[in-house]
Amino acid sequence: CIISGAGLVYFMCDHFMYKEYGEHGILESTFFVAFPAGIIGARIWYCIGENVPIQNWIRIWEGGLTILGGAIMGIVVGVLWFLWRNKKYSIWVAVDCIVPTILIAQAVGRFGNFFNCEVHGLEASIDSFKWLPEIIRNNMTYSSTQGFASEGMMYVPLFFIEGLVNFFGYFFIAHFIGKKLRKVLEPGDLAVAYVIWYGMTRVILEPFRDPSFNMGQNGYWSWMWGLIFVFAGALVIIGNHVVRYILKKSKDNYVVLKGDKTLSTIEFISFSVVGIVLIYSAIQLMKMNEFTSKIGFDGFNIGIMLLVLGCSVLIFDVPAIFRYIEVVKFDASKTSGDIND
Repeated sequence: CIISGAGLVYFMCDHFMYKEYGEHGILESTFFVAFPAGIIGARIWYCIGENVPIQNWIRIWEGGLTILGGAIMGIVVGVLWFLWRNKKYSIWVAVDCIVPTILIAQAVGRFGNFFNCEVHGLEASIDSFKWLPEIIRNNMTYSSTQGFASEGMMYVPLFFIEGLVNFFGYFFIAHFIGKKLRKVLEPGDLAVAYVIWYGMTRVILEPFRDPSFNMGQNGYWSWMWGLIFVFAGALVIIGNHVVRYILKKSKDNYVVLKGDKTLSTIEFISFSVVGIVLIYSAIQLMKMNEFTSKIGFDGFNIGIMLLVLGCSVLIFDVPAIFRYIEVVKFDASKTSGDIND
């Protein structure tokens, strides 16, 4: 399933790069380096999180991969290889094309959990999942760790739910953010949007898992790293915008868009309101609930989730502030004519 998802994504990305550069095969060598690197990273991440003895790390046939580690290793190695082997092509075009499609590969790869009867939720009534194909309902009555579900019950198919979330995430990033918001994007933003999306996906879905499939002490390994993905992704996006702003200013090629003042004001107010509400709610939840050393949707954990999300939202105020200041300066200095398009 993992290989099928990776192969599908390769042909998608090859098509996108052909549309951009009129040439097939640009990503061929990158694929054959980044994909195995991702598998290795997924195995290392799992072994560290589960404290697997180092002499058993090579026993990949016994199971044990985690997508978070695979994504990091695959992206880092893929970027370095592409920079070395494809100097005449833009790395920013490549990462914005390739990285969001990892969500498609993950969605297909998740069906491996279906065949292995693993990474599911707790028991639920079969009647609640009548909308699912019968083959999925039947298979989810058995767990590789818990055995058969009770009469009339099945295990919640988290593999299927995460697959749907990943599919939706790809189209949201590539076709909504990538097209509708392209005027305010910088190269690399779509790639980092993947990190934020998948981090939040894991943050939300981890507590739903059967505890036997949560990693690390008390199940917090993937949950905490999901939070780190969200927060780090937001920081990288803000750094990307700030650095590019400084570079453009130093080269005197910073372009002020028509309507940027209004857009920046709306962005700042929107992000500020949402971020402050989330942070305030987080503080109240964490004050009213005690920390419990077990992953789950208790009040304290939800507070942590809202706190990280709120801080991440507020970080997006910075690009809006930069653009607003620049537009104000531009308006004050211009003597005639409209703002440049």
